[in-house]
Amino acid sequence: MGVRDSAGRERAYTERGVQVLVDAGWLTVETIGAKRGAKTTFSLEAGDRATEWLGWVDADDWLDDAA
Repeated sequence: MGVRDSAGRERAYTERGVQVLVDAGWLTVETIGAKRGAKTTFSLEAGDRATEWLGWVDADDWLDDAA
């Protein structure tokens, strides 16, 4: 991702973004194995178009643009 949060943590910033997408039902994450041999697969899903989890987005504008 290459983006750092205010504390300079690139990994924490990225993991939080992934978690938001997982919580919203837009992304599934499957990890097989452990440590350095682990393989992770990310799958983008057709999630709920509700925007409550975003908070700062105007739902009407977003849904009009997405349609």
